[in-house]
Amino acid sequence: MDGSGFVLLSKNATLTLGADDTNATFYGKIRNDYPDAGAAVSKVGKGVWTLYGAQEYSGATRILGGTLDLRGGITGNVQVETGGTLAGTGHIGGALTIHNGSLAVNLAGAKPKMLTVTGAATLAGTLTLTSMPTTGRQWTVLRANVGISGTFSHLPGGFTVRLAEGGKALLLVKR
Repeated sequence: MDGSGFVLLSKNATLTLGADDTNATFYGKIRNDYPDAGAAVSKVGKGVWTLYGAQEYSGATRILGGTLDLRGGITGNVQVETGGTLAGTGHIGGALTIHNGSLAVNLAGAKPKMLTVTGAATLAGTLTLTSMPTTGRQWTVLRANVGISGTFSHLPGGFTVRLAEGGKALLLVKR
């Protein structure tokens, strides 16, 4: 589904992405057709879905399998479950909860971009690197305006994490 169109979600509908295990890129908007519709998106399967643009649906995004590579913004909450991975440098307008899923971080470049969260971030699971850093000893990989709780149970070898900025930024530190 490479495209630039709109996907309209009706009241309390769920749009399921990736059931056929393929990789895809979506450049359009996913939005509700009712302001308080509660429409949601679920990412399943083994593939990688790259999502560009400012998404406008009001419900939760659940990553149940494969990878959702966020390159734009999502209005609501995001949940990453076992078997799911969140990657990218986008913005989450609600809360982020990682339940034994993964957060994949790309540390390429002199100043890597990070994932930002308007709400709180609750962490559990795995932090992985999609590229190894060539410079530096620490990087801000996640910023949550309301704060960060929990920690990752699995980290890349040779790295630790710590909180900064009053518990609102997660730093990845090279040992």
